[in-house]
Amino acid sequence: MRFSMIVFFFLLAGCSRHGQLAVRTLSQAEWAKLQIRSNEELSTPEWIQGKLLDLAKIKAETRPDVLMAFMSVNTEIFKLQQPANELLIKSDRTDELGFQHLRFARLHQNIPIWNDDLVVHINKKGEAYLVNGRYHASQEINGQAVVNAEKAASIALDAGKEKKLDRVDENEPVWYPVGAGLRLAYHLVLSGENKSWDYFVAADNGEILYDQDRRRFQMAR
Repeated sequence: MRFSMIVFFFLLAGCSRHGQLAVRTLSQAEWAKLQIRSNEELSTPEWIQGKLLDLAKIKAETRPDVLMAFMSVNTEIFKLQQPANELLIKSDRTDELGFQHLRFARLHQNIPIWNDDLVVHINKKGEAYLVNGRYHASQEINGQAVVNAEKAASIALDAGKEKKLDRVDENEPVWYPVGAGLRLAYHLVLSGENKSWDYFVAADNGEILYDQDRRRFQMAR
């Protein structure tokens, strides 16, 4: 964490030296001009549109770091206390119009929060003009893993027998959303007989929190 904070302050100083106004706290007047729609359940913004920051002189590959530094000094808007430790760049895509789209995964204690993401859209002039997504605000939750990964796999395989699922393809820790809160769990992908299924097993007591047909879910998306 100490290293991440050093990198953050280095970026902050670097932007200032080059005359950039990207990493700064937005004024009340600037904030008032933004179109902000909040997720009532999570108390985080799901849509922010307007003049956010000018990244024209920032190299495309370093924009994610500058954006996270910007979010860290605008916590009242983004509801993230330490974005450098709570966000992870997931994809960086430039479309046919020259617009850049940066998708971030949301982390808590270096573990991903299932289905949380935040996307920043930058036009071809290098202006960040839109942020959208669904994610949890920073919070103090310390989950205790009473059940280990091997036991979680055994629980999921036992539950998957009736679906003829007999292989574990993935088994990773995640934070499973429970309203605005989080619960430490294991995300397992089981397969068998041309089937693929998600299982979420609670790390505190082995409860199966949710399961779904991956093919049906992917088709719906």
